[in-house]
Amino acid sequence: MSAVRMVAYGVLELKHKDATPLWMDISDSALAAEREEDRKRDELRKLVGDELKRYGLLLQREVVPNGGKFRTKANAHILYGQRTGPKGFKVREVLHKGDFQDCCRIAAELLDAIDRAQIPDTATGF
Repeated sequence: MSAVRMVAYGVLELKHKDATPLWMDISDSALAAEREEDRKRDELRKLVGDELKRYGLLLQREVVPNGGKFRTKANAHILYGQRTGPKGFKVREVLHKGDFQDCCRIAAELLDAIDRAQIPDTATGF
């Protein structure tokens, strides 16, 4: 499966998780179904992350300060570009900030452009 389709799959299939209070009494079957959804969500994030890593891109949750500590926002992600800069001081450009699906859309467009650039031009003979 191509990287563009893998990222697009992340756009179409990933659903936001509903917050379930811990104090709420839920049945074992509902808890098992919720854990299965969590596993599928994590697997999808890993597949998208691995495909982006092959192209040198990075998709991470946004980190925000929380008092003297830091935490990640629940549905806020940052899509970073490839590493650039002099040796010893490599940085990544921020390509997009938004939720997971928005970042996957931007990544799919970018990977599609990269794949188009890789196709040899038959008109010039190269």
